[in-house]
Amino acid sequence: MDAMQGQSDIDRIRAQVGQKAGAVVGLTALGLALQARVSGQALPDVVAAAVAGVLAEAGLMDAVGAVEAATVAPVLALIRAELLMGGHLLTEGVGLQGWQDREPALMQAFGAVSEGFWRNVERLAPADLRIRLDTPGARFLDVGTGVGWLSVGMLRRWPALTAVGLEPLRGAMALARDNLVAAGLSGRMDLRQGLGEDLRDVAAFDLIFVPGAFIPGAVLPTVLARARVALRPGGWLMLAALAPDDAQMALTRFRAAVWGGDVLGMTGAAGLLRDAGFADIRPEAPENGIVGFVLAQG
Repeated sequence: MDAMQGQSDIDRIRAQVGQKAGAVVGLTALGLALQARVSGQALPDVVAAAVAGVLAEAGLMDAVGAVEAATVAPVLALIRAELLMGGHLLTEGVGLQGWQDREPALMQAFGAVSEGFWRNVERLAPADLRIRLDTPGARFLDVGTGVGWLSVGMLRRWPALTAVGLEPLRGAMALARDNLVAAGLSGRMDLRQGLGEDLRDVAAFDLIFVPGAFIPGAVLPTVLARARVALRPGGWLMLAALAPDDAQMALTRFRAAVWGGDVLGMTGAAGLLRDAGFADIRPEAPENGIVGFVLAQG
């Protein structure tokens, strides 16, 4: 009976592996199609035909062909990041909970996902924040800047803006310096080694970004309290939070465990901001079902 039960269990596991592996292969094929779209370099004929078959089956052939190349990069970066992270965890081990210095390709992929963050700011910013960002002397604080791509996007969008990046990991900071030099922006951003709870600035920034999905819940209230003090009068903070999805709650909790944050949801994130003394709190449900943003005024 035990042997039969064991065989039944392994059959169930194999069935799940087959389904999930198929999804991974499909994601890889989509990534190759998007990469070709961005780079302008055609795939080898045999691979291109196979990728086309996958896209056709998913109903995405026309969409990939029509999408603007400039809008593809963050989506392609997300595909790379998800695939690289899974491979890293399975080959290198999980290690300590939370984000750590990892191989450069993985850190660059996660950083590239955030380069389009400026679009969220542009979409959500009230009129007074828009004016601030366009005013000479405007300052932005990127807590947990990683390899710096989020700030690169912000600095490109708002030419009057300068930035400070706070980052605890030496490897990520080294990559951020290289990325800033390559983007021609090293003169507009200062990098500091440290954690969000180390923040001691007072009335120094017009906008602060806090990546709550990567910060343990036990210290996040401290980070938000210190960020509020670091804002200039009337300045704004944007908090990113993992949003619970009832259909995929287990996957969301897995992301939180790997990334080092907690599953706050929009209600929980708004509550933390309220407790920290913020006003005009504006939560927005996530478009991608993973991370949402809450904008609040200090």
